[in-house]
Amino acid sequence: MKKIITSLLCIVALCGYFYYHYYGKSSLRCDAQSIAHIEQDNTEIELNLHNNIIVTLPDEGFISMVGSVKQDDKEYLVSRTLHFTIKSSGLKNNHRLEIIREEIDKRDELPEGLWLKYIFPKSTGVEFYSEARKLNKNAILFQSLSNPQLVCVLVEN
Repeated sequence: MKKIITSLLCIVALCGYFYYHYYGKSSLRCDAQSIAHIEQDNTEIELNLHNNIIVTLPDEGFISMVGSVKQDDKEYLVSRTLHFTIKSSGLKNNHRLEIIREEIDKRDELPEGLWLKYIFPKSTGVEFYSEARKLNKNAILFQSLSNPQLVCVLVEN
């Protein structure tokens, strides 16, 4: 009986170790602040968004965006979460991302047109390429193939 219990404990400990080892390396949490002033089409847009990016599994994660967008004299509150999947692209540091679900908080006031034009031009279900490049031990640059998107500071768990 003691041998069976000892064997089961060893198996559980090994499974726990491999689970932690595998998912511990693939998880990521980082924060970024998006601040921008855009003048386009006789309109002034000011963005002030806090972004929280969390990747918990090797192939999926989410980004939470909270803050405000001001268009001319009208200010809109933003509170959205975008869930995405991650696939390999075959290119170093590049991945194919797809937004699979968007959760819009009831406090979010931002019109969809402003969201798609100035903040996140990819719709749900559209795959796009993104690169993650480590800048130093606690900062990561996220960019599309040609444009930087944001610098994210890693959060230690």
